[in-house]
Amino acid sequence: MDGLLTTTFLVTGATGFVRLHIVSALLARAMKVVGVGHAPAPTDARTALPGRDRVTWHIADPRDVDAVQALFAQRKPQRVVHGAAWPRRPPSNDVTSPGSW
Repeated sequence: MDGLLTTTFLVTGATGFVRLHIVSALLARAMKVVGVGHAPAPTDARTALPGRDRVTWHIADPRDVDAVQALFAQRKPQRVVHGAAWPRRPPSNDVTSPGSW
């Protein structure tokens, strides 16, 4: 468990309902989190979330290779929780579409 105490997780779709709960659970376990979403984090997540000092919020599209590479270079996450979703039918080359994995 000691090795996990310094683990940084990158969570895509972090501002969504389910992933925000994942962020909260990781913070409750003293993890660091890089939260990535298509919109700013909700105000309550930025101000009232326990452990909020261990999370950095970023607005980025997980399909943007340059943005993702920059986040990895800057924040150096060891684990990824890929929870980004597209609310409509995505293009066939979208990383969040079922056929892409």
